[in-house]
Amino acid sequence: MSSIESRSSAKGVPSPGDPDRKRILNVLAQRRYRQRRRERIAALEAQAQDSSSTSPLPQNPFPTPVVTPIESEPIQSNSDETTQLDFVLQTEPGSLVDLPNNTMGAATSSDFTSSFDPIIFDIPMPTFTDLDLSFPPSAISSTSPTYLNPASTPCFQFPLTPDRNIEVPILSTLRATLAIASVLSVQHSLHDLSCLHTLAPSPHLPQNLQPTEAQRNIPHHPVLDIFPWPTVRTKLICMLTSGAAQLSGGIAIMQLVSDMDDLAEGMRVSGTNELDEASWEVGEAMLKNWWWAFDAQIIGHSNQLRAMRGAPRLRIGS
Repeated sequence: MSSIESRSSAKGVPSPGDPDRKRILNVLAQRRYRQRRRERIAALEAQAQDSSSTSPLPQNPFPTPVVTPIESEPIQSNSDETTQLDFVLQTEPGSLVDLPNNTMGAATSSDFTSSFDPIIFDIPMPTFTDLDLSFPPSAISSTSPTYLNPASTPCFQFPLTPDRNIEVPILSTLRATLAIASVLSVQHSLHDLSCLHTLAPSPHLPQNLQPTEAQRNIPHHPVLDIFPWPTVRTKLICMLTSGAAQLSGGIAIMQLVSDMDDLAEGMRVSGTNELDEASWEVGEAMLKNWWWAFDAQIIGHSNQLRAMRGAPRLRIGS
């Protein structure tokens, strides 16, 4: 047995492993804590008496706080342990085991009330009577949000931009196609691949849209009447109705419409008058399969329009 264990057994402290050892040590720690606090209070009272004899204390403008002590619950112990506990409490403080101060237990109300130092509560509190809490009118007006000022709010006028500045080539081509189909009264038969008709002259049509001899005499699909160039319409009608296997039937019409609607190199309309042939141009997708239908004048005019928008000249083939 070690020296600590022998000393603990001699003073009535249970040896390590005993279930009552922790409770007894807590009681001893509480007793040691109260003893040290009484010594501290006595030292502070002596210091306060010495300072009051030399200079009077300033009056405390604040009332002394009232502290309500919390009564501790008594320690429950068995009757057979009372004799052992009394023996432990009669031992001298020097022979007890010192524990950290944070293991404090229950304390009496006199210990709490006597632990307050009155000098701590003599700190003067600041006053706010000398503070200027007023704001100048200029400071208040400068902090107002800018969106509340009508002069700073941007004014929008609708439409924001003219439609002609937003160029969508495929939409312009579709609009021009429907415009010509409406003038010719063929807008309801464009999607019918089996439709064949002839076109009669009309004094209300522009000169370039007047039906050619082939349009008047040879039954053809209404899509072929959409092209604004008379020579192109005549060549397409003659070739597509010649009976050649590769150019007959609805497949050729579908290929023609697909090349016209090509997003990059199909047909393009860049003017305000969709009925005028000068507003139309052809792309490389049209020339790839239908180069024989367009003469040099149409290709030259298309190159001029392409140069105006920065596009390269037309090329046939790869």
